[in-house]
Amino acid sequence: MTVESKKVKQIGRKPKVDPAVFRYSVSFNAKEHAEFLSRFEQSGLKVKAQFIAACIFEKALKVVKYDMAAMEYYSRLTIFMHNSVQ
Repeated sequence: MTVESKKVKQIGRKPKVDPAVFRYSVSFNAKEHAEFLSRFEQSGLKVKAQFIAACIFEKALKVVKYDMAAMEYYSRLTIFMHNSVQ
């Protein structure tokens, strides 16, 4: 059997076409770090690097805000309506 006739198995991920290879570092004080984490959580993104890139390049960010009072009202109203139908 020759080397040319053997199938080559590729293991692992396919390499990215344009990999991110440039790294930057930023330092925050305690107040700035708390604000950063708050905004990151509101964005709904799962990766901080994507959040930072979106902020720098002014991409649209999705902000999700939960109004716990409205959710409580909705759940109680649903239970009330469910019980009144029966």
